[in-house]
Amino acid sequence: MKFIYQKYLGEFQEYELVNWSESGNYIQGVCTRARMFRTFRKDRVTKYLQGSENLLENPVATSAPCLPPKRPIPSENRRDSPPPGVPKILFTGFSKNKRDELEQCAWAAGFYVRKDVTKDLTFLCTGPNAGPVKIEKSRTQGTYIISGNHFATFIETGELIDEE
Repeated sequence: MKFIYQKYLGEFQEYELVNWSESGNYIQGVCTRARMFRTFRKDRVTKYLQGSENLLENPVATSAPCLPPKRPIPSENRRDSPPPGVPKILFTGFSKNKRDELEQCAWAAGFYVRKDVTKDLTFLCTGPNAGPVKIEKSRTQGTYIISGNHFATFIETGELIDEE
């Protein structure tokens, strides 16, 4: 599969993957340029050059964009049940104190904080000790995965940063 990919700083680059598969909002496989396994967000693919006919789900470039949810508007009373459209987030792989701090920040920013990977989870925020089972389960159901290092940037700007 070949495609043009927009990196988070706006740079466009062509990539080719072999032995690729798709998982929700992601395409993953062996990158011929880096010669290693890589994961790419489908919403950052601007054009498929070859191989998109084999995608199970509609490719982003030829259908409605698979864009991440917009940054939420802060609101009160988020601890009950989330109203429709409110992004849900789970923090994993952090110390208890750090997780509590991140959860408070998420509540203040308008997120609904989950304690487990659920089918309606929007974001999984991973720390240094994140378990592979939660990450893989989230990835297969199309959850956006962000690192703890980039969570503050996302809250401030709404920009989801790729980790490359």
